[in-house]
Amino acid sequence: MKNKKLFLILLSTSLAILSTLSFADIHPKNGNWQPEINSYDIKGCPPMMRSAFKKEKLYSKSKKATFSKPFHPNDLFDPKDMSPDGTEDVKWIKINPNEWKTTLHMGQEGMTMDMTWNIKVTSETTMDMNSHFSMNFSKEMLTMMGGASECKVDSSGIIKHKNN
Repeated sequence: MKNKKLFLILLSTSLAILSTLSFADIHPKNGNWQPEINSYDIKGCPPMMRSAFKKEKLYSKSKKATFSKPFHPNDLFDPKDMSPDGTEDVKWIKINPNEWKTTLHMGQEGMTMDMTWNIKVTSETTMDMNSHFSMNFSKEMLTMMGGASECKVDSSGIIKHKNN
C-alpha cells in the first residue's frame, strides 16, 4: 500500500510538471525575423494569376519585431499588411498553446476570397507558418481569364530569428 501511494504521488507530480512544460507559452526573441517558404502549391488559378503568384515572393520580407508578453501575432504581422485594402479586421484566435489562426473573407465583383494563416511558435527563434488562399470566380470572370472556378494557393514554411 505504501509503494502504491508513493507511486501515485510521483506520477501525479511528474504529470503536473510535464503539463506545465509542454503547455507553457514560448516567448520569441525580439529582433529581425525572416520568413522562408518550404512549399508552395498553386491549383486551378487562371494563367495570368499563376505567373503572378510565382513571381511574387509571399512572406519574403524580413521584419523587426518587439514581442509583447504573452506573444501575439500582430507583433509580427501588421493587420494592415494582411488585408488587401488595409481595412479588414484581422482577428487572431489562439487555437492551441503557442498556435494562432486567422481567416479573412472578402468579396469583390465577380469573385470571393478566403485567406487563412496559421502560426505556431516552436522555439524562441523559430515559428512554423501555413497559409491557404482560395478565390472563387463567377462564370463571367472565368470566361475572361480562363482556369478553374476555384484558385487555391497553399504555402508552408518557417520564420527564423536572424542574429543581427
